[in-house]
Amino acid sequence: MYRFLIFLVFIGLFASFQTQSQNIDRCGTTHSIDETFMPGGASFETWLKAAQIKRKSRFVNEVEETILAIPVIVHVIHNGEEVGVSSNIPVEQIYSQIDVLNQDYRRLNLDKYLTPPAFKDVASDTRIEFIPAELDPSNQSLTEIGIHRYDGGKEEWSQSAFNNEIKPKTSWNPELYLNIWVANLQGSTLGYSTWPKEPNVPGVPGESSSRDQEGVVINSHVFGSNHTPRGTFSFLTDSRYDRGRTTTHEIGHYFGLLHTWGVSGGCQDDDYCDDTPNTRNSRDDIDFPCSYPAELNTCVTVNDMPDMFQNFMDYTADQCMNLFTKEQALRMKTVIESSPYLNTLLSSDKIKPQFAPTNLTVNQLSENVYDIEWTETSANTTTYVLERSNSFDGNYTMVAELEYGNSYYIDNVNTSGTFYYRVKAKNASGESEYSLSVSTPNIQVPTTPISLAATLIANDTIHLAWNTVDELATRFIIEASENTSTDYFSIASISAANNEFNFPFTKDNTQYYFRIKAENNGGSSSFSLPITITTNPYPPEAPTGVNVLFESANRLFQVSWNDNSVNEEGFVILRSTDSLSGYQEVGIVNANITEFIDSDYSPPAGENPYYLIRGFNKGGKSGYSEVGVFDRVTAIDDPNPEVSMLLYPNPSANHFSITGYTSFSGVGHIQISDATGKTVYQRSLTILQGEFNIPVDIHTLTTGIYIVNFVAGKDVLSQKLSVVH
Repeated sequence: MYRFLIFLVFIGLFASFQTQSQNIDRCGTTHSIDETFMPGGASFETWLKAAQIKRKSRFVNEVEETILAIPVIVHVIHNGEEVGVSSNIPVEQIYSQIDVLNQDYRRLNLDKYLTPPAFKDVASDTRIEFIPAELDPSNQSLTEIGIHRYDGGKEEWSQSAFNNEIKPKTSWNPELYLNIWVANLQGSTLGYSTWPKEPNVPGVPGESSSRDQEGVVINSHVFGSNHTPRGTFSFLTDSRYDRGRTTTHEIGHYFGLLHTWGVSGGCQDDDYCDDTPNTRNSRDDIDFPCSYPAELNTCVTVNDMPDMFQNFMDYTADQCMNLFTKEQALRMKTVIESSPYLNTLLSSDKIKPQFAPTNLTVNQLSENVYDIEWTETSANTTTYVLERSNSFDGNYTMVAELEYGNSYYIDNVNTSGTFYYRVKAKNASGESEYSLSVSTPNIQVPTTPISLAATLIANDTIHLAWNTVDELATRFIIEASENTSTDYFSIASISAANNEFNFPFTKDNTQYYFRIKAENNGGSSSFSLPITITTNPYPPEAPTGVNVLFESANRLFQVSWNDNSVNEEGFVILRSTDSLSGYQEVGIVNANITEFIDSDYSPPAGENPYYLIRGFNKGGKSGYSEVGVFDRVTAIDDPNPEVSMLLYPNPSANHFSITGYTSFSGVGHIQISDATGKTVYQRSLTILQGEFNIPVDIHTLTTGIYIVNFVAGKDVLSQKLSVVH
């Protein structure tokens, strides 16, 4: 039996992987893991509590903590399909999941604003990041970074078959990689994870299974997100689980987190995190719009808080999850750093050093002899490369390459002058960024600018402004990123005489991140914390094809038009009795609505209404449509002529006839509109008083339901027509 394995089985009724929360038992836990946390078996918590106390003594503030970089390999188990087909999911779907993990664990998720005020003080940036592996176990570069594809020869897998057949064949050393398997799992299983192991320390669960079974397994139907800039994916078919939070949840278990209601549930059970309120059981009854149910608190005690159903370790819908707590973050980081089977991930060279060395200092020991020191930041560093230049922006040359653990060097330059030093970390996978440059003699570097703010001042311009702390800067460097808090690019290097800059952007409806640093000949400050602003969409295209009809029975006008835009938020309708001026707003309709009933206007004899339409969105208004007018409103003396209409045959294939009787003589109109209101047929004809039979050719129309409008003077008759082929 695979002991101490958390089977996080989400059981329900799936039809094409469509689920409904009321039919799902989303998690079952094996008996062995229950025993681990039952009285007499809770020694894991005894060990962990001691390790947490020791860890707390090392860190005063969580924002000062080292970021833990976890190398990830995603094993895509498929059935021989082409990449991007069925369970052989596409690259972008995989990377969308990595995006979600880094957003959720660093509290950069865009939905963090939905965390209730009661929980915002305990919501945490866990300081854990997930990096796709660069190298395979043989130190060969991966064609797809962080991805290993394997043909398992089956369309779907049971848990036992997957654990015993696939894992041993595909597992990569769990001391160097976090193994994530993605496959089409049988039934309603969304995912499951192994529990952290520590056989060499008393009190930590041992495990009889082999190391090659360690990791996280996720159903390919819920791996990735349809809600990142990378797009949407055909295999993510259930809106309840299409934001990647299943993987966020399972990795929480891999790093030692329990569900918020503990192991077995009940108000006396515990997840051993003091800042998650006691909860009787899972809150899988919570779905969009994610509001509190009638029962706000399932475990009422003194000073107790409502159920924290927004926690990533509950069972709510993906879009209702948005936080880890400080105690959960402490628990995960303690397990990662204290378990020899997990802390080796931090020194894995399967990813490059993620963080540049910091606190570079240069002290003069004697004439032309300098002592250079720095702080190590990436545990997976193999060597440090120290470089020197005789100018801040000049060509640097290497002066030493030092093994990890040696964070100082004495440089005998043998010549006078001012020199600049920088250092980077290096391993088999690549190199980190450089540290900030520092000069000799030590010119004081400027302080990081503060209060960086962004304001949208036009449809193509963002205004940036900031404050300086000191007068040491000679220039400011501004960087931007699109739709991500990484991958920055430089947009400006400006004189320190300025503290504002206008950025002319080129992409509408885009979230931009900005950061700034100050520089002088002594070096540069660190970058400011990033700020973000989202640009407006470009204004919509102007509508066309305005058509005006009059319904005599109710004495009102029907105005319709063609929608030429895909980004409008709505349309404004304006009316005038002069085709050139005097237009006033008479109505607003929502996006994709192409019809308006003007029921507040009944013209006197001799007066004609004119209409203009324009679209709008956050970016502004479109141009005006052409003028639409119905100019026969007052031309008929008889206010209620007798008129009747019949469509035959109905349904029709290629032809039908409009038959009936009218007391009107003059020019009439036939208009046919589809279900969206778009005019697909229009014709003018001479009508004589009496019976009529008008054939209409519709062989070009596709199968569907249409509206036929017959206009005879000021009377408009409408009937539905079914077209079949």
